[in-house]
Amino acid sequence: MFKIIPMMLIAIGVYIGMQYDDEIIDLFGQNTIDQIEEAVEDSKDDILDKLKDINE
Repeated sequence: MFKIIPMMLIAIGVYIGMQYDDEIIDLFGQNTIDQIEEAVEDSKDDILDKLKDINE
């Protein structure tokens, strides 16, 4: 039961994000979206590096 609730919240968030994608870009501007995407990519790379270090 408690594992389902966070997945439902994530799914709702993704759905809302897809519905209002254009409005979000208009609100923040494309430059901000690019910065957010870049930060997400950097953090993904950092997490992968840390996982590789743990495995070694």
